Amino acid sequence: MARPRSENKRDQQLNVGLTTEEFAEVYWRARASSMRMVDYARWRLLGGASQPIVPASASRRMDDGLFAELRRLGNNLNQLVRLCHSTRTPPPASLEALLQRIREAINRTGQS
Repeated sequence: MARPRSENKRDQQLNVGLTTEEFAEVYWRARASSMRMVDYARWRLLGGASQPIVPASASRRMDDGLFAELRRLGNNLNQLVRLCHSTRTPPPASLEALLQRIREAINRTGQS
């Protein structure tokens, strides 16, 4: 199923030149906010500036190994779901163990 068309199509662009340092700052702030850079920049430009943000230095301290683990677990989950859908079989019992590991990894992100 395709994504429904938006009534407010974004047909205009705003290109901004940044230094390497400015680009890195936006990158880290977007990452700390768990947003794509374009979404973060739009949010900040259109009123999100009054919202508190996480300093870029805080995001650099986050455990990159934890995010790598979450990516791997998410990949495993995606493969299991695809297999279940393609073979029309119920999820295996081992799925609950994978989901528990994902939950534990997510909970550790709040403790960083």
